[in-house]
Amino acid sequence: MRISIILLSLLFLSLNSLIKADNTKLSVCGSARAVPTATQNPKPTCVNVNNQGIPTAGLNSAAFNNGARCGQCYELTGPLGKTVVMVADVCDAGDACTQSDLFNFIIPNEEFDKIGNRSDYGNIFSLGYQIVSCGYSGNVQGVFTGPSSSPNTFTYFLSVVFSNNNVAIKKVLIKGLSWPLYESLTGQNGNWKWNKNSYELQFPATLYITSNTGETITYKMNSRPITNKPIDLDFQFNPKTISSLENNECSMALLPQYIYQDGLSYGWVDSQSFNYVKFTDKSSDTKSGSGTCINAQLDGHGGVKFTREGDFQTSYLDKLSFDIKTSVDSSSFAVYFGDVATKNIDPLVASTWTTVELNVKSLTNNSVEGSITFFNNQADPINIWLDNIKWTYTDDAPLDQPTMDLIEVNNKPSTSGTGTTSSKPSSSGGGVSGGDGGIGSDSSIYGLSSENQENQSGHHASSNTNILLPTTFVFFISITILSLLF
Repeated sequence: MRISIILLSLLFLSLNSLIKADNTKLSVCGSARAVPTATQNPKPTCVNVNNQGIPTAGLNSAAFNNGARCGQCYELTGPLGKTVVMVADVCDAGDACTQSDLFNFIIPNEEFDKIGNRSDYGNIFSLGYQIVSCGYSGNVQGVFTGPSSSPNTFTYFLSVVFSNNNVAIKKVLIKGLSWPLYESLTGQNGNWKWNKNSYELQFPATLYITSNTGETITYKMNSRPITNKPIDLDFQFNPKTISSLENNECSMALLPQYIYQDGLSYGWVDSQSFNYVKFTDKSSDTKSGSGTCINAQLDGHGGVKFTREGDFQTSYLDKLSFDIKTSVDSSSFAVYFGDVATKNIDPLVASTWTTVELNVKSLTNNSVEGSITFFNNQADPINIWLDNIKWTYTDDAPLDQPTMDLIEVNNKPSTSGTGTTSSKPSSSGGGVSGGDGGIGSDSSIYGLSSENQENQSGHHASSNTNILLPTTFVFFISITILSLLF
């Protein structure tokens, strides 16, 4: 019986080594968009995805950035809640995938249903998002390969794919036996490659790995690594909680200031307007005499309804203002959220252009809404013109939410466990070139400054390339042994 208990404990520990831990917040909150998908690519663009139960997502081409965000985890916030996904693929067809204004997440249906209502809409245009750690408690894994002609040799070429890393990797350097300098690996879609530049690669060799949060690992390969099998690299990036982000609970993204100004703003549609004879959102009869406005000939109890797919949060909205003109003076005009008109607006709408400003709280709103309607609250028809429909925000509104340039807070946790301070390779002319995410486009060379021992986030790991047994294999063996015991 004792043996059985011990085996059960070992089984639990082996499975627990890859169970997710907490997701540490690594950036401010941003504004993005999400769409659901029923099917995902069985062979995603990112080759380093070992998601271990974390749902995967695709990104538009500009956000994907040539694979710089492969393996990065994000917490997404919608009207119904939150979910965490890992970037695994890219989409490059259609306007949402080719635009470069904001992140567009393509997520599985079941993840979309956690944050939104897929039966009502197919987009969340006011998605909140934040970079978080992936929450792995096990170690980073690496799969090494040599050239295709001789995959077990690394003299002139080395490729390594890291997976199970808590944060995305920004830069990888390598230094072989007797090399005076480090050389950079070029990364694409999670695959880091070194081609012979100045020296042949001999062992022992050292990898110097930097995460997007600035944490660094020095990994020494005492001998040639085993190829094409996952190796436990005996380290993990463990970003600490940043005090400025600890209580930074992301909400849905802030609405664009305008609903309409010479056209509908991104994410808004007017196709659910109702009970009208004529409708256009490109009328030239504007207050200023230039641009366009909305003109609707409404029947009795007709309305111009502006809808935003995926809903929007109202807590940061203070006032709603708009310019309006009507064919006849009327005191029976209402503006309301949702589906039911509660009361008419106070100012009389008239046959001359008038600017109206309403307190959002007076419109009896919920914390999350999906539409706002301008309503002819009488039996008689009326012709209306609307222009410059915009929100004024509350003083605490997050006005600086980024859409494309979320940057991890520089996060250098103190060394713990087996970690030791590492020496930092210093640049010897030029540094690593490349775009966002530190993806190198050349084979830059780095000198090793032995005097410059920085008390930074350095960890030192050394390995004789132990092969990582798959969790399913450990589970199967444990169950087999237990069945024999009983």
